[in-house]
Amino acid sequence: MGDLVEWQLRVASGERLPLRQDQLRINGHSIEARVYAEDPYNNFLPGNGRLSYLSEPTLKEGRVRLESGVREGDEISIFYDPMIAKLVTWGETREAAVREMSAALANYRIYGPATNLKFLRTVLNHNVFQDWKYDIGYIGRYASEILAKTKGFAQSEILRAVVAHVLAKRKQIQSEGIIPSTLLNFRVNVPLVEEFTVSLHSATIDPHEIHLNCVVSWHSAQAFDLKVTEVETKKVYQFDHLRIAETSQRSAAFSDTNGFYRVNFAEVEGRFLVFGDCLLYTSDAADDLLCVDLGGRRIIKKKK
Repeated sequence: MGDLVEWQLRVASGERLPLRQDQLRINGHSIEARVYAEDPYNNFLPGNGRLSYLSEPTLKEGRVRLESGVREGDEISIFYDPMIAKLVTWGETREAAVREMSAALANYRIYGPATNLKFLRTVLNHNVFQDWKYDIGYIGRYASEILAKTKGFAQSEILRAVVAHVLAKRKQIQSEGIIPSTLLNFRVNVPLVEEFTVSLHSATIDPHEIHLNCVVSWHSAQAFDLKVTEVETKKVYQFDHLRIAETSQRSAAFSDTNGFYRVNFAEVEGRFLVFGDCLLYTSDAADDLLCVDLGGRRIIKKKK
């Protein structure tokens, strides 16, 4: 945009444009998404608060650019425009630019004030947007589709959240040397059983919170079965033959009989966050933030 601004200044000073219209050439396609601290599911109400966790997408020279004036820990004030950043992508075609934007937004994660990240992802995947048939009445016309809350937590999201809890608990045991009470009843050749409760919350899922009773049966240091029961509905999920592939400070990978999963998480201000858009090799990954209480004693709610 630097050249365009320079041209505007020159024209304002009475100079001619450096190039005529017939001398201009279109090179590819570019899209800009503005990331705001606002709640699209509450009439786009502007938000404010501390950016407790901020993980920005990877920049790609000439393809993905991020214009931002905030860092993790900064405050979004009520006295100024709540825009967090401008995310710009480029591609040889419009479809390529959309793919770049979709990938960038999938790796953009914020915890603190409500944001429009999920709304932007939804619009990108909406058929009307992809078919290039939208106009200024798009949001009002398709509000029931692009602003609808997800009905219930997906089974894959429940699996990821609980496994992330299990792995985080294991890392705590390894780093702090804590001996869990379940080990006190350990017997050779008998699966180690661990029981705990977690609560999940999401501002864009209806119902927005559920409580889960979980039972983990360890067969080895890397393999286990998992039984999860929703307290409210008594619905039972059984996940067998889970195997841990790798763990790091902020992510882990595991598999079951249906495929391979990667989960991203973080501990922020004593809260354990599990992020969506992590399921590999399938297309039904949710794209919202789940909050898990490590102790299972209280609900952790996303700030508004």
